[in-house]
Amino acid sequence: MSQSEGAHASSVLIGRLDPYDQVKEITNYLERLDLFFKANDISAAKQAAVLLSCIGAPVYKTVKSLCDPEAVSEKTYTELCTLLKSHYGPKRLVIAERFRFYQRGPKPGETVAQYSVELQTLVGPCKFGCFLDDALRDRLVCGIHCEFIQKHLLTKDGLTFSKAIELAKTLEMANKDLQEMKARGDGTVVQAVQELKPRQPRRFNNPPSKDQRSPHPRPSGDCVISVAMTPPSKHALPQDNTVRIARRWAVFLKSAVRGPNRCEPFSQLIHGHTMSFLLDTGSDVNILPQDIFNSLNIPDKNLQPSSTRLTGFFGGKATPIGENTLICQVKGKTQTLRLLILAQGEPVIGKHACESLDLVLRVYTLFGHESVFEGGECLHGQTVNIKIDGAAIPYCVTTPRRIPIPLMPQRKEELDKMENLGIIQRITKPTDWCSPIVIAPKKNGAIRLCVDLRQLNRTTTRERFTILTVKEVLGKVSGAQIFSLLDAKHGFWQVPLAEDSQELTTFITPFGRFCFNSPIWHHVSPRNVLTNNE
Repeated sequence: MSQSEGAHASSVLIGRLDPYDQVKEITNYLERLDLFFKANDISAAKQAAVLLSCIGAPVYKTVKSLCDPEAVSEKTYTELCTLLKSHYGPKRLVIAERFRFYQRGPKPGETVAQYSVELQTLVGPCKFGCFLDDALRDRLVCGIHCEFIQKHLLTKDGLTFSKAIELAKTLEMANKDLQEMKARGDGTVVQAVQELKPRQPRRFNNPPSKDQRSPHPRPSGDCVISVAMTPPSKHALPQDNTVRIARRWAVFLKSAVRGPNRCEPFSQLIHGHTMSFLLDTGSDVNILPQDIFNSLNIPDKNLQPSSTRLTGFFGGKATPIGENTLICQVKGKTQTLRLLILAQGEPVIGKHACESLDLVLRVYTLFGHESVFEGGECLHGQTVNIKIDGAAIPYCVTTPRRIPIPLMPQRKEELDKMENLGIIQRITKPTDWCSPIVIAPKKNGAIRLCVDLRQLNRTTTRERFTILTVKEVLGKVSGAQIFSLLDAKHGFWQVPLAEDSQELTTFITPFGRFCFNSPIWHHVSPRNVLTNNE
């Protein structure tokens, strides 16, 4: 080989070594430098010069200062590496490195393979010794967020770190494939899946005002009507054919009452189709089975996709296969209805269609007997007496409990209301018994006045009456056909309290002292008396 060929061959180097970044670890840089020397057959005499040439100007200046007063060129490669490690590689605390190791969890989107590599990088300075494999395995199993993978790893006996990685990778891939198959489904197009959260039942305690109609009237008996269905003409529908659904889950109730008084069907013949629908004023939607829809002689039988999901009164759910808009004609009245098509079931007309087609009657019985539903008069009969132990020591509070200032107007309003109804009365004379009150907020934003009668309850002699069990009640109503429910609002207030017992219920407020004219729920005696009266 000629001298020119040797010079050319020596100028071709394998790999590239960038200047040292002072933020990164010096040990990794020196290890790469050793590999660079081996790959290019650089002799030991030239290694120090190559190191000083590659580390960069800022690091070279630092090394030169560390070698002062000696010349940096006089240092060997080993001595230069020692200087760099001592300056750029500060001593690590084992406890701190182990803390970083145990705190490292998978990042969002990080795979098992990536997470295991990070753990092996962090475990180096931890000095676990013979416990190294167990530490890596334990941290891998504890750190994985996927419950499916973690559960399988915890069932394996004699699991090592390498086996844990392989098994976790396999389970990760299987879980990913399973999720993709579930997303595709078995041919059914699912645009969105949402969890139905339990909703608190709404209470309608307030009677409607005189200028309001009954919210949801129900037809008497099993009302079956015949309606004629025909597709809407081009002029019947508005330009905007977009169906706007107010809520995704619609309540569907088949709540017709079976009885002897059945409504005669209304016979209408339009385009040769007459059908009987079940009136259901508890349903939010209109239902039409698929077989009946297919039997209709209409030009357009294409179903529009529907995102509505139906839920029944007892928790049953159904998914419509589509929806269509048809014209319903009953007794000369025409209405365009949106019907949900189900695979099977009965034709149902919902509450909105019943109101628009005048298929239900409104009975204003509530307004015909308005006096029954108003006022707070007491029932005539037995009065409630509070009997206390003769050796009882009276309990009297002279200072009311503190209540937040923003709640003061509500509390004053509630006291005035109860006083106007005759439930309580203001008392000014001295009494042996006086209890404090606290305020409990209601869900509707109102407040409830709670009298603390614990001291009075401890000294009260109670009447004992047994409350019937559910089985006993069911045995008594066996064979009954008609059931009614009487809900006495504020039932305790409708029973009079004996005059000699009223002062025992005295309570103190910032607005003065009051006592009850009727029993209070927080006392033990009224519960037994009302149970006996039932």
